[in-house]
Amino acid sequence: MNKIVKTVVITCFAVLLCLAGYRVYDKTSTGAVERHEGVQIGQLYLNAAASEKNNRKTSVVSASEKNNRKTSVVSADEGSLQGKQQEVQLAFELQPVEIQAEKAVADNLRADNTVTTLAVSSDSSDIPDGELQQETQQAQTEQTDSTEEDDGITYVDPKVKPAEFYSRTRYLDGSFEICWYPVRDAVAYKVYGIKVNSDGSIDEKALIDRVEDTRYIINDIETSAVYHYGVKPVFDGDPKKSTLKRIDLCKPEEISEIRTNRISDTSVNIKWTASRGASGYKISYRTLNGYFKDLTEVNTNSLNADIKIDKDYIFRVVPFYDNGFTRIRTEGSALAKYYNRSGDVVSLDHQKYTSAECYEDIEMLMMRYSDIMKTSVLGLSERGREIIDITIGNEDSESALLVVCEIHAREYITTAVMMRIVEYYLQNYYGTLDDTKVCDLLRKICIHFVVMANPDGLEISQNLLPRWKANADGINVNANFPYNFRSSGNRLEGTYTGDSAASSKEAQVIVDITGRLSEKYRNFGVLSYHAMGQIVFGSYKEENEVLQERITEMYDIVIDSTKYEDAGKLDGGKAYGNYREYLIYEVGVPAITIEMGATVCPCDVSDYSTTFTKNKFVPFRIAAAISEWKQEGTGSE
Repeated sequence: MNKIVKTVVITCFAVLLCLAGYRVYDKTSTGAVERHEGVQIGQLYLNAAASEKNNRKTSVVSASEKNNRKTSVVSADEGSLQGKQQEVQLAFELQPVEIQAEKAVADNLRADNTVTTLAVSSDSSDIPDGELQQETQQAQTEQTDSTEEDDGITYVDPKVKPAEFYSRTRYLDGSFEICWYPVRDAVAYKVYGIKVNSDGSIDEKALIDRVEDTRYIINDIETSAVYHYGVKPVFDGDPKKSTLKRIDLCKPEEISEIRTNRISDTSVNIKWTASRGASGYKISYRTLNGYFKDLTEVNTNSLNADIKIDKDYIFRVVPFYDNGFTRIRTEGSALAKYYNRSGDVVSLDHQKYTSAECYEDIEMLMMRYSDIMKTSVLGLSERGREIIDITIGNEDSESALLVVCEIHAREYITTAVMMRIVEYYLQNYYGTLDDTKVCDLLRKICIHFVVMANPDGLEISQNLLPRWKANADGINVNANFPYNFRSSGNRLEGTYTGDSAASSKEAQVIVDITGRLSEKYRNFGVLSYHAMGQIVFGSYKEENEVLQERITEMYDIVIDSTKYEDAGKLDGGKAYGNYREYLIYEVGVPAITIEMGATVCPCDVSDYSTTFTKNKFVPFRIAAAISEWKQEGTGSE
């Protein structure tokens, strides 16, 4: 009876352990006690059995690998062959070629480059280093009917296809490593360099090396070059035949730049510099948790992606070479930020358009339109703020227009309005303005916008002295140019003209860009924007007929577009150190000065929208006129 009760109790206890789980303590190989929590009895037994089986396999594999990974030994009659042929290891490498002509690869890439809406936006934290150091290949994992497993080793048939023969290919710090599955009874493997015809057929092959291992390192590779190799098993006294297993290798070139171009609130075009040697590109975007989520793959260097409104994105593009069974990618990745804000970037609904706001808007426009817009820092102000050149159009054309704003501090209406005009042109770049297709005009001319020539003075006017017009050093920049210069005025009042011509950093920057553009472009003109009075300065007092004709043409365009008044007697051509007089009489460049504000400086915000409406076509129409100038330049003698 006692035995029956005891048996029942043990059985019930065992059932409870199976249901609830228990802690298993096991002694490790080091003598430490290891605790396994929540393991059920049946599971513990199965895991132990599986572990024992794996241990036995590991033991066999280790012994086999030990034999396979011995230092390569070549027979006495072949020893000299190996030493000599290693010297010509890369004899049959092809020079860099266009991958599209080399091999039709990446058939699995999507033909349609349009991407569905992204589900998650990215944040703006730093990118994990590990994400950019991913493995440069994809391991071949498919097992085929021609493979068999013995003692933990996967063997392949000697006549198997290359895609089933090679197990891994990767790029390792300037070298390629190719690995393959062992072939049963093979005593060694011969590595060949292959010369391939344009139609893909093998023209010639040369023995490079003989190895007993199932891997081979190819050193001293060149980026974007295509290499053709082959591996063939060797049998000792066995008539088995095997075919050469060809493999094509290439490390693609790194991408130098990604550009973005806004299509709409929900769509963006991503374009990047083409990578020589790449057969395709993987595009991903950063998620909120800092990882990158795959977006799509394309075989062109452009992509239209659907995006969400008011979300921030970091796009990543990774070029890769696909040889049919594995991929080799670059070491790094190209990244691009894109902040998708709805509506216009530049706002004209407040009076104090600050320097910080201007810099931020330039950055936002660059994210939206970096494919059609460029920026460069021309120099620094007296207090170290950047003076930026915004460029749209064809820099390799024969024509250019320079637009300069806010030489006087309190005239920051010119900065706000011109920034909105720049955005207006970018928004309509592929559309039509004034009965002219914008991109067609901008193929014939380059427009440079210096929208904020005196950023220090702007800050002083907005925060300390509203009527301040000078720079941070008290110099009236528009009286500091090297024409009819006189030193006079008071620094404290902001009327000082400077110790010498172009002594202010702001004037130096403007003189420099004016000189460079006038030398580079055969046809060149300048618009200088000021505020206030709604008048136009366009007179000329000398006898250069070409210069007179071009100034008059520019003047007529401005008057017709804005309906502003002629400055009349205010323009006598004798101003001291004035920028427009410097342009016309010293450099020989046609130039117009436009005073845009209707109210007293600093102009009221009520002026901004109407001023934009009156001036939005002025730079566009002036650029169209300059692009049609056919006569030789008008440089002064």
